[in-house]
Amino acid sequence: MPPVMILLGALFGCVTFHVVVQIPAGLLGSWLGRRGGVLVSYAVAVAAAAALTLVFLWGVVGVADAAELTALWLDYMARAAVALAGYVGLTSALRPRPARPFPGVEG
Repeated sequence: MPPVMILLGALFGCVTFHVVVQIPAGLLGSWLGRRGGVLVSYAVAVAAAAALTLVFLWGVVGVADAAELTALWLDYMARAAVALAGYVGLTSALRPRPARPFPGVEG
């Protein structure tokens, strides 16, 4: 097998994981955690990514062995947790905050 095919396979796997797991988990985390703060958004995003990663590895990739599934799940979740931390941090920094008046100033 030519080395370019290995590179293309790895690239396709990363893009597929990003589209199937990371984008939906990030959007779900930022949508459901919008009133709860950054940690709530991150917790929801990681929980969604955990469930989607398990379904992705078991259903799409076809990993049937429990030991291999656990090892791959931990590897994918470590990568997804770092990526989702960056996404949630970025969306919380860009989120508009309501204006608060100065104490003692009316009107």
